This record gives sequence, C-alpha cells and structure tokens, in this order.
Amino acid sequence: KTSIIKEGEKIDNGIQVQTVVSPSPVTTTTSAVVVAHHGDEISVKEALQTLIHIRDSLISLHPTILKFQTRLSMVDPVTKAPRYGKKTIERVERLLERYEALKIGIDHAFDSNSDSNIPNNGESGSDDNSSCPPSKTKTIVEALQQSIQNEEEQIQKRKMEEEATLSKMEQERRKNEEDAKIQLQIKQREEEEAREKEREELARRAEEARRLRILNEQRALEEVREADRRFLQSVAVGVDGVKAQLQILRESCANNKSELKVALTALHTIFSQISSRPEEIQFRRIRRDHPKFLEDIGRHKGGKEVLIAAGFIFKEV
Repeated sequence: KTSIIKEGEKIDNGIQVQTVVSPSPVTTTTSAVVVAHHGDEISVKEALQTLIHIRDSLISLHPTILKFQTRLSMVDPVTKAPRYGKKTIERVERLLERYEALKIGIDHAFDSNSDSNIPNNGESGSDDNSSCPPSKTKTIVEALQQSIQNEEEQIQKRKMEEEATLSKMEQERRKNEEDAKIQLQIKQREEEEAREKEREELARRAEEARRLRILNEQRALEEVREADRRFLQSVAVGVDGVKAQLQILRESCANNKSELKVALTALHTIFSQISSRPEEIQFRRIRRDHPKFLEDIGRHKGGKEVLIAAGFIFKEV
C-alpha cells in the first residue's frame, strides 16, 4: 500500500515526517527535518534509513506500477471498453498519483541529479531529470548524511577525548602511586635510619656503661687491694705477732668464753693440718668469705690477724 506523505501526516508504520523547504525549484533546500515515531524523536540515522527504505520500496514497486499503467490504457478488442471497471480505474489512478507524489518527494530528498535509482513512469532505465535543474545546495539526504558524519565525528572526538582523559588519569594515578611508593620508601629509609641511630646510641650508652662499670670495678678492686695491703702492713708477722693477735682475740671474746673456745679450736685445727701435711695446698688456703670461717674466726677482732701474723697473705684465685 502506498500513500502520499504530507506535512504532519502519519503513514501506516506510525512515522511522521515534516519538511520545511524553500518554494524555489532551483534553490530547493531543506531548512529543517523533524522525524518522530509515535510522538517521540528518533535519531538522524534512523530518519535516513527510513528514507532509504522508502526509496528501495519504490524501486521494487516500479515494475508493478508499469503494469498498472499499461493495463489502465488497455481496452477490450471487441467491446472497446477499458480493461478495468470504473471503481478499479479510480483506485488505480489514486494509486498512481500517490506513487508519483511519493516518488517526487523521494527524488527531492535524494536530489534528482543524484542516484536515487527510481525510474520515471513509462521508463525502465533512467530518471527524466530534464525538468529539474541541478541542485545548488545540499539535499535532505545529504544533510542527513552530513549530520550523521558530524555526529560520528563528534562521537569519535568525544571518544578520543575520553580516552585521552582516561589516559591522563591513568598516568596521574600511576604517577601518584609511584610518588606514594617513593614517599613510602623515603619514610621507611628514614625510619630505618632513625632505628639504626637509636641502636647505635643504645650501643654507645651500653659501651659507656660497661666501661664505667669496669672502671668502677677496677677502682673498687684497687681499693680492696689497697685496704688489704694496709691491713697486711698493720699486722706484725712472726711469733710475737701471733701472740699479740691471740691476745687481741681473747680480749674481743672476753664476754663469751664459748666463742673464744670455738675460735681457738678452729685455729688449732688449721695449724695442725698444715704442720702434719704441709704439702697439701688445700690446707694452706682459706676462703676469707667462707661462712664457716667467718662464723668461727673471721668475725672476731684478731681472728684474721692471727693467720696474717702466722704467714698467711691475701691472694686472688
């Protein structure tokens, strides 16, 4: 079925086409194209596809139109009456009129000088363009094609801009990550250096403390040795010295005869063991901090002095 598309008129598939053209046949231009589908705007690409579809439909319909035109002019050889009845003739004529009107519209859209490929009625090959002067401006189809091209270029441009933006963002992200990585490495290095300095400082302080401790120990040892030397020098060595220190021991234990007895017994044991076995080193050594020695002899005044007077000396072992 074919119908003439007028401004504001819908065809069967619900597509509405509105065109505003200049009245001059020489400078025919399309100043606006509005294509809608059921009241909703469609894209320029869809509009162009619709026009191409209509053109292709007209091309495929052309052989049938030629048959209608031929039969419309045919008459019965006997009765000389038309082949079609009156009503059929009216319908066929309306069909041909609408086809021709639609063809004119499509030729105008595609420009009669261009390859619309729709034959004129009565011809099977080429269009009759003698009555249509060359178009000086873009046709509707060319305008649509240019619009599609512009839109595709804009899409490509936006895509390239988006890609460039994404690439820039990715570069910035990588740069930020690299900067963050470098900053982290710097921070870690600084923290490690700080920890190393702290370890060195602790080691230095520990070494100073160790040296001070050794120095104090050496000083204390020297003081002990000096005290021992003075102590040794203060005690007379020999029989007279032993007698003098025994007297001091008796005087220090004058109030406790039992402690004096324990002290004298211990001294007797020491000297007896040395006299009986002088080669035994163990009998010739006495730990002056031994609890037993301190309890029996060392805690009493004159106790250690008796041993010093008998020839004992202080020695570090």
